[in-house]
Amino acid sequence: MKDISLNAVKKSFGGYEILQNVSFDLIRGEKVGLIGRNGSGKTTIFRLITSAEETDSGAVSVARNATIGYIEQIPEYPEGTEVIEVLKQSCQHIFELRNELRILEHRISNTKDKTAQTKLISKYEKLLLRFEHLEGYDIDVKLEKVCTGLKITDHMLHRDYNSLSGGEKTRVMLGQIFLNHPDILLLDEPTNHLDIESIEWLEGFISQYKGSAIIVAHDRYFLDATVSKVIELENGRTKTYKGNYSKYIELREEEIQRQFSAFKNQQKKIEAMEKAIKRFRDWGTRKDNPDMFKKAVNMERRLERIVRVERPTEAKKMGLDLSSVQRSGKDVIKLIEVSKSYDDLVLLDSIDLFVYYKDHIC
Repeated sequence: MKDISLNAVKKSFGGYEILQNVSFDLIRGEKVGLIGRNGSGKTTIFRLITSAEETDSGAVSVARNATIGYIEQIPEYPEGTEVIEVLKQSCQHIFELRNELRILEHRISNTKDKTAQTKLISKYEKLLLRFEHLEGYDIDVKLEKVCTGLKITDHMLHRDYNSLSGGEKTRVMLGQIFLNHPDILLLDEPTNHLDIESIEWLEGFISQYKGSAIIVAHDRYFLDATVSKVIELENGRTKTYKGNYSKYIELREEEIQRQFSAFKNQQKKIEAMEKAIKRFRDWGTRKDNPDMFKKAVNMERRLERIVRVERPTEAKKMGLDLSSVQRSGKDVIKLIEVSKSYDDLVLLDSIDLFVYYKDHIC
């Protein structure tokens, strides 16, 4: 079943066509990477999916009643709103239901009238079924896991949300989305503002997540660990590749080689035909032979009908780390004989410094 489907979508801003022909499907449960250069239209695709923008043409469809988790902007909250309140807003209905069950439990225990007690028990059973369906018994555990994974400490939970930095607010909003457990996640650079341990937690969270996800990220390792399909957005068009990011690179390189080989072969054929046309015209002029000109015209028509193979562009820089599949955090900082001075003031004189993953340095 398709959670999201885009078909021949076009979108322009100020006369500039940013999306020319975007088509892809997100199948329920899939985790997909959406990659492309900055400004290529990835955020525009997210805004089209959430109905924040409308297409110029083409169609965007989302599964009926599907919920979407997406941070487009960091929201504002009233002064004094604690982080714990912000997190609980996503599952407030569960906490309210739990409070209602506790009130009913108290009323049932203190009601002596059997008829009234029977009615209360009946209502309690219905609410309890709904509470269990919403996995209400696990809500505190989920909250704790999300806070631990995103490094939202007990101290931070009771801070005024408005006192947080931009990165801290982003982590809180990610936590709110994860607690809400939407059917579809739209994650735009989710590893920003996260340390290595939190990124690893997020990888595990997404791998176990039962819903669907479209992920925009520049972290190759993260994409390798989370996605099973890659959608490439280039020149306003999309192309889909099965597999994680490393598989995408492999398939893309093979595709470029095939296309370049086809381009070279076609260029040889075109060059040969152009030379033949020139010869026929030359012979026709020299010998005053109309048949030679007819042959030249026929060959020109054949040349015009050829569907040209585009010259493949070389891999463009998209801000992706293509050098290694190993996490770069093993050697976090390495300085060898580094010196720095301002005029006559020497600040550093041939220092060596090595900082490795999980080091704690004062």
